[in-house]
Amino acid sequence: MSAQLYWGVVSLRSEDIADCENSIERAEQAALDAGLARRCEYIVVGFPFAQPGSTNNLRVAQIGTR
Repeated sequence: MSAQLYWGVVSLRSEDIADCENSIERAEQAALDAGLARRCEYIVVGFPFAQPGSTNNLRVAQIGTR
């Protein structure tokens, strides 16, 4: 289930993320699978891991360009 934080923004939650690169790969795949994004579009991934409510770092990634 996702919640809209701002017009045009949809959040997705993921479990068991090990590191930054792994989380970006999984976020890209989740956005593609949900039909929320296509190759070359951008997503935003929040960090740190395993600490609910403590996101203090965001990374913008372009899907499929790494």
